[in-house]
Amino acid sequence: MITFPNAVEFREDKTSKITGISPDLGTTIGGTQITISGVNFYETVANTKVTIDGVNCPIDSISTTQILCTTGARPDFVPSTFIVDIAGAGHAATQGLFYTYIDRWSDSSTWNGEPPPRAGDSVFIPPG
Repeated sequence: MITFPNAVEFREDKTSKITGISPDLGTTIGGTQITISGVNFYETVANTKVTIDGVNCPIDSISTTQILCTTGARPDFVPSTFIVDIAGAGHAATQGLFYTYIDRWSDSSTWNGEPPPRAGDSVFIPPG
């Protein structure tokens, strides 16, 4: 029999899992407080880090079943990622859930704080 001294044992009852994200959409200027629901989170901010599309989402509060964080501004278009890192335990299982940065046509952030175009206005949309 071979024994591996550094073997890792998978324990589902110890695995951090995300079961919900609300809201799951927010503007690219950041400032949206999101609630991440789940199980087996650590209760200390120092041991948990949330990043969305590579941007830190500073944690406002945390418990074993819920994380509240406020999104930062996304400076450029980047591939979408959603990571909840638990120190010493790895990443929480996202189970296909994610947060999406999106600027809606009608949102003033899309137009640099100006009102959106109205019927009859001309709009130039550059490629990309």
